[in-house]
Amino acid sequence: MPPVPSSSSNVLSPQLAAETSRLLDDIKNQVDEDVEDPLAIYDHFVQWTTTSYPPDFLGLSHLLEVLEEVTRKFKHDDVIKGDRRYMKMWCLYGSLVDRPSTVFKYLLTRGIGLGFAQLYLDYSLILERAGRCVSYTFT
Repeated sequence: MPPVPSSSSNVLSPQLAAETSRLLDDIKNQVDEDVEDPLAIYDHFVQWTTTSYPPDFLGLSHLLEVLEEVTRKFKHDDVIKGDRRYMKMWCLYGSLVDRPSTVFKYLLTRGIGLGFAQLYLDYSLILERAGRCVSYTFT
């Protein structure tokens, strides 16, 4: 993860900070409600954050904390474990932590996202970056 600048006030526009705060409040207020699609509020935050924040400043967005919350909250929910959005949140989380291979091993052993090719692609990219596998190009 890129280093976080020491002063967020020089980096974030007031509008960006305000929208982040509003979305975090939405998650906090709706997280325990009995809603039909509990992933929707998290997915909205993740999508908005990854498109609104410059990559070098994702550390200021609370994205990692939200991903940690959502991945842990639903890890025993068999329906959500098969949801593509949930798998993508896990993969994004894995790409932001120090030991991503541990996250992907967890997904594989717990049966999270196994039906999606994206899981295996993301895992292979993590392994390749770590020098643990080689990709081949066929011509």
